[in-house]
Amino acid sequence: MSLWNSTVHRIRVLEYTMQCARENNLRAYRNKRINILTESQVALKGLRNYKVTSRLLWECWEELSDLARHNRVVLLWVPGHSGIKGNEKADELARKGSWASYIGPEPAVGVSKTMVRSQVKEWVNAQHKEYWNNITRHQHGKIFIREPSAKLTCELLTLSRNKLRIITGLLTGHCALKAHLIRMGLYNGDPNCRLCGRGAKSAYHILCECEALDHRRQTVY
Repeated sequence: MSLWNSTVHRIRVLEYTMQCARENNLRAYRNKRINILTESQVALKGLRNYKVTSRLLWECWEELSDLARHNRVVLLWVPGHSGIKGNEKADELARKGSWASYIGPEPAVGVSKTMVRSQVKEWVNAQHKEYWNNITRHQHGKIFIREPSAKLTCELLTLSRNKLRIITGLLTGHCALKAHLIRMGLYNGDPNCRLCGRGAKSAYHILCECEALDHRRQTVY
């Protein structure tokens, strides 16, 4: 089962569990043992977790808590497709429901907004990564930035504007060093690095090659 289908299945199980608890609350049962059965272990683990991660989970918790105030509520796991009469009947009804025409306001999407946002974010990140890997420009930047990183972006944005400008220049090669200035036609003097006297003074040279900065690089890296 794919991540998408698994998540949708868990959402549906939580919705059914909440509806079941709500129905029993409406019946005003008292001092009863109420068993709620499901084949989703993931949904049960979510309900047993002390950390609430979604509004749906919280609403389900509230309905179950209301029901448990006057009754003994037991959540039970049953294996799917194992010949259990009630579970087989539920599967049969689910199959029939999947083929039935939708009745209700349009458009109808059986997933939460959070799930949609998560899937869109994953798709955007995958597209961004694919674009970065396939682009033929920015060879200097691709040496140091292997792939898009949200974590790195957040870390960089915590820096001051001046530090961010320096790091951006070094990572992209677009900075006030001789090699870039010569390429831009802004400098026509000696291109060699004044620190080691070898090689054009570029961002790559400063970060990776300059012998005069070996000790500092080892300390930083």
